Amino acid sequence: MRKLFTALLTSAFCLIWANSAYAIRDGNVAEIGKYPYAVSLQTFDKSSPALLQHSCGATLVGARHVLTAAHCVDSFETSELTQVVITNGDLTDTNQQIIAIKNIVYPREYFFDQQGRLEPTSSNADIALVELNHAVQHDIVTLAELPLDSYISSGETLNVIGWGMISDSQSSSQLKEADMSLVDNNICHQQNITFNQHREFCADAASGVWCSGDSGGPLLLELGEETIQVGLVSRRSFDCSSTNKGIATRVQPQLEWLTKQQRISYSGYEPERLSIGIE
Repeated sequence: MRKLFTALLTSAFCLIWANSAYAIRDGNVAEIGKYPYAVSLQTFDKSSPALLQHSCGATLVGARHVLTAAHCVDSFETSELTQVVITNGDLTDTNQQIIAIKNIVYPREYFFDQQGRLEPTSSNADIALVELNHAVQHDIVTLAELPLDSYISSGETLNVIGWGMISDSQSSSQLKEADMSLVDNNICHQQNITFNQHREFCADAASGVWCSGDSGGPLLLELGEETIQVGLVSRRSFDCSSTNKGIATRVQPQLEWLTKQQRISYSGYEPERLSIGIE
């Protein structure tokens, strides 16, 4: 039987693990409409409460669901994380869908360590499912159904997208893209990078790296004519230098949990507060 752990989450800003005030560095502006499932999570600007600002990236994974990094939303009430924007890549375009958020659900592993102790922002599962206030008719991303090494080997290339910061106070209005290469787990461990290799993976700069504001955005792999999401941006090992590794959350280990949460949502379950799904 599914139980719920209710969290009181009351902060006015999004904690960005992929730190530093730069966008995807050395990347390129993505072609308009190339990533129709790309989503911008937006919050009120603390300095100008009437304005909304990009906070984190995300992807549309269902008619009413968006996938992002848990650390992007774990400090919000749904009323504070105001909306998601589904766009063609240009956040200044008036022809975009702006949708309020109804609920946010996290995997148990994000808030509890392996011994069952409460430990928010655990690296075990930096992933969250955001339920929208109403359904949308739009393209969704395809999620990886197999382990990462079934698709790609170390050294091969993944694509990352996002609207990261271009100054200390301004994020990019244009969606950017860059190539990252998959790094062997042993190399990351040898460099004393802390990560859970069963739920996360290391990526290195190819044509660019991710930074602040890119958290929650997808890591994508092209398989013939199909593009699948194999991970999402979590954090960097140190700063945003191209010499430092990025850490991404694997999608496939959470696929069963994600599917279950979507079924619960579509069955009419309406929690009163933000909830953490516990099996």
